[in-house]
Amino acid sequence: SENANWLGCSPTTGTNDDFFRIEYLANTGSSPRSAEITVYGGGISTTVYITQLGTGNSLSVSQGAFSANENSGHFDIGVTSNVAWTVSEGCDWVICDPVFGTNNQPFGVTYDQNNSTSARTCTITVSGGGLTEYVVLTQAGMQPYINVSQNVYNVNPSQGNVYPTVTSNIWWTVDKNCDWVSCMPLSGSNINLTIGYSANTTGNSRSCILTISGQGAAETITITQEAVALYLYATPEIISLGSGLNNSGHVNISSNTAWNITKRPAWINSPVESGDPDVGFDIYTAEQNSMPVSRTGVITISSLAGSTDVVVVQQAMGVEDMNLSRMVTVYPNPAQKLIYIQSVSSEPGLMNIDVYGPGGALISRYRSVSISKQPFALNISEMTAGSYLIKIYNNDRFCIRKVIKTD
Repeated sequence: SENANWLGCSPTTGTNDDFFRIEYLANTGSSPRSAEITVYGGGISTTVYITQLGTGNSLSVSQGAFSANENSGHFDIGVTSNVAWTVSEGCDWVICDPVFGTNNQPFGVTYDQNNSTSARTCTITVSGGGLTEYVVLTQAGMQPYINVSQNVYNVNPSQGNVYPTVTSNIWWTVDKNCDWVSCMPLSGSNINLTIGYSANTTGNSRSCILTISGQGAAETITITQEAVALYLYATPEIISLGSGLNNSGHVNISSNTAWNITKRPAWINSPVESGDPDVGFDIYTAEQNSMPVSRTGVITISSLAGSTDVVVVQQAMGVEDMNLSRMVTVYPNPAQKLIYIQSVSSEPGLMNIDVYGPGGALISRYRSVSISKQPFALNISEMTAGSYLIKIYNNDRFCIRKVIKTD
């Protein structure tokens, strides 16, 4: 008889001298095993001892490496073994379950999403019976990304701020293509930006592009600011100047745009014809007012955007030189064809003569006429009947004579 079920004897009975056969199954265990066979008869017995060696410890895993994308996931690893085993790993983003087992049995591996742009690895160790197997999990990193909460801002001309949010899995920096926009901070990861912009004091809208970039990813934020309403004001409304040459005044300009002088009377000069915002200019009388009446002119200032304003300039009437007036006589008066201009002395010498019609318009001018005791004849025969002013002048001296023309 035997005491183990993994072996058997045949035949199990006999007489006298003979033999029997012992058959045993394979030992699939890692440890040796023993059995006893007892032979007895005629009141006596003997024992046969059988020891069968074990196969030795074995341990293997179904997969030694696993590659995963950046998303979270799960996979199973099969264990083929004839011993008890345990599972361990040193990664906080991997969980194995179960962490121990016996013989042939799988275990699961669950891994988190990789929010970094860098790949990462985790080594899982399976140990038992003095044997060790490894499973290396390699997880890809995420693609770099940058997202902004708003890409386009349309703002009014006033100074202000906007506050976009940047969401990213990388470190980024900010560049901009203008100097009227500021940004804080200029680098970061997931953060709110404070973008400030100065007031637009020009008549043109403007845009600024901020580029947020890093590791090949980029986003842009465009700030478009409206133009300010253009204005142009010239003061004072009226400037009064003396009758002489080079009497001066000043025009104040309040504007947010460049400007030009588009119109002014010939008897007014200015050292400039254009200017920048809020920059005024001087004016000067270009000639003496030799008429016995004041005169008025208008200076027109126009902005580049088309708005205009005017300043009225008044020049005082001229004052006759009494000495010149006493020396010069004009006769006959009234006259029909000729009038004569004569000096009672050798002075005043060379003079200029202007003739003004009934409406005050200059109708003829004579330059460097010799006025002396010898009379100068002025032909008025072609003139219509009416009242005329004869202005006789030289440098800053003048006198006026009124002449009546008859038919």
